[in-house]
Amino acid sequence: MTRRILITGGRSPYTLTLARKLAEAGHTVVTAESIPFSLTNFSRSVAKKYRVPSPRFQEQEFIQALGEIIRGEKIDFLFPTCEEIFYIAKHREQLPTSCEIFCDSFEKLTALHNKYQFITRAASYGCTVPLTSLVTSQEELEQALNTIHHDVILKPTYSRFAEKVIHYSPSDKIPNLTFTQNNPWLVQEKLKGTPFCTFGVVRDGLLLAHTAYEVELAWNNGSALTLKHTDHREVLHWVQEFVGKEKFTGCISFDFFETDLGIVPIECNPRPTIGLVLFSDHERFADTFFDILALQEPGETDTFTMRLSLYVQLMNAPSKQVMEQIVMARDCVWDLRDPIPAIGQYILLAYGGTLALAHQMSLTEAATYDLEYNG
Repeated sequence: MTRRILITGGRSPYTLTLARKLAEAGHTVVTAESIPFSLTNFSRSVAKKYRVPSPRFQEQEFIQALGEIIRGEKIDFLFPTCEEIFYIAKHREQLPTSCEIFCDSFEKLTALHNKYQFITRAASYGCTVPLTSLVTSQEELEQALNTIHHDVILKPTYSRFAEKVIHYSPSDKIPNLTFTQNNPWLVQEKLKGTPFCTFGVVRDGLLLAHTAYEVELAWNNGSALTLKHTDHREVLHWVQEFVGKEKFTGCISFDFFETDLGIVPIECNPRPTIGLVLFSDHERFADTFFDILALQEPGETDTFTMRLSLYVQLMNAPSKQVMEQIVMARDCVWDLRDPIPAIGQYILLAYGGTLALAHQMSLTEAATYDLEYNG
């Protein structure tokens, strides 16, 4: 059975991969984006592209536009891919009931997106978690840091790409942080070990697709710049148990450290992330969203990257490792059958740079400025 699928958040490389895989499987793909340029806009895999209002700044107008697209295009499956997922889940009752929305409830999504609530949730399931405390003011921060004798991580409850993470040692000067009512900060034990990330597809608590990858090269010590599937059974079993207890439905991604104590989770993204590109060559990946199959994994894969990100990283922090990956890694954007996104990504970069300059923010902050959810 083929479907008419609406993808939101079409700017990311993993959304481009998703659109390509769905189109390869015979589905009709339509996209809705709130910025004028996105990778999927340049793809031949997309039958029709729509520009919609900003989910973050025009919430109701965004939902109304999606409803009109769903009705007009006879969409039967809505696939949120970035942080617009929270606005869609929040207002899902306003969208046509004839369309399946592939995400969980707003309450469950926000509890997993909230970095503190996720840690407490994992702990309640008996998982080993890093020591974590919540601070809501500068005074509470100083009280917390004055009592510790080990290195910690400071980060906002809602943040992304490790953009605002601060590495703090007891000998450091206590930083002055900006606190808001909806977005307090975490003081979290700094773990030692090997970082891993995962991406998975889940329906009713059953893990249908899964990949794990070690973070060997990262953007500003945050998002992975290169990815290669790793067959890590302990990570797989952790994910299966957690999503089963949550009875989760949708895409979900986790960040872990493998430590002397075993697998320790630090964050959860209850949506797709870059790990999805590891399924680029998987023939049945698109089926995992609609059919209950045995667990699908990529198996042996190339090392993937978004080569343009490596070029930017090379300019910011030149290294032999980055230069090697520029030559050796496989670009997840380039596809001989769908070549225009590889050119279009430079237009997207230019747009992001203009937005970053206009709002005095980094490129990574600009990438999600119009759709991020911060409580």
